[in-house]
Amino acid sequence: MSISRLEQETVIVFNEQEQEAIVETFKSSFIKKLDNLCNEYPDKFKFISEDTEGCRKYIIPKKYIRIGSPKNVSDEQREAMSERAKKMWEDKNDN
Repeated sequence: MSISRLEQETVIVFNEQEQEAIVETFKSSFIKKLDNLCNEYPDKFKFISEDTEGCRKYIIPKKYIRIGSPKNVSDEQREAMSERAKKMWEDKNDN
């Protein structure tokens, strides 16, 4: 039996004493990123387990957990970023 999307949570748990956090997630983009980090930095990022419903558990350094503020971007800056991205894709497709 599969669980609903509402039940597919991402949970990050850490305390003030230890330097590591536990991340449990169903989110495929997080899983992909964490798996890549585990392969690239096996001394820092560790895959722990996966349950039968697809939730994966990792241990990561808590110093890599960030909460950021939204960026205030003007319309002109947004347009410039859009133009840079379009040029990047054109250059990539030309090669």
